[in-house]
Amino acid sequence: MITTTNIYLWGIYINYSKSSLLGRNSIVNNTISGATVANFHGIEQQSTAVNSYFDIINNLCLAQAGSAISLYSATVGQVSYNSFNNPLTFSGYTDDGTNNQSSNTTLDVNYRPNGGTDAINGGSPDEAYYDINLTRNDAGAYGGSFTLDNFHPVTDAARVYMVRAPRKITLGSTLNVKGDAFDR
Repeated sequence: MITTTNIYLWGIYINYSKSSLLGRNSIVNNTISGATVANFHGIEQQSTAVNSYFDIINNLCLAQAGSAISLYSATVGQVSYNSFNNPLTFSGYTDDGTNNQSSNTTLDVNYRPNGGTDAINGGSPDEAYYDINLTRNDAGAYGGSFTLDNFHPVTDAARVYMVRAPRKITLGSTLNVKGDAFDR
């Protein structure tokens, strides 16, 4: 999650990326807020390697002016279920109709979407992106299985903070799960 009151803000700026026909560059479940920024750029990609693909899913960009997502030379994979408020713009891809370009989302003092805003359950309906409470993904950093709730606040008790497992499992395949934890 990124927030600032500076004149310029690039939340996620990609100047170079992985080149692969098999692999993809993924930008998933980020909250980028530039509430008082004059020149806001939520997610911007400038130059990439040949055969560099981008999947940009379930992100939340909020500001008073500028661009939410700008892709200049990437091969666009999936740009879906992102939420940003009007008047933020997008360029470099064709909207597939799943992106919310006029989100009513506001953030509380901890930068979580306020109750009743459309970022809550506004992310991808694909079960691979479900929230940890098994509901539809919330757009932004508090949605999905890698929600910031897994990492903050750090408590004085034992805590599993990262579990790596495949998002989907097909019948007959092997399931491998790895968890990272600490105990105080």
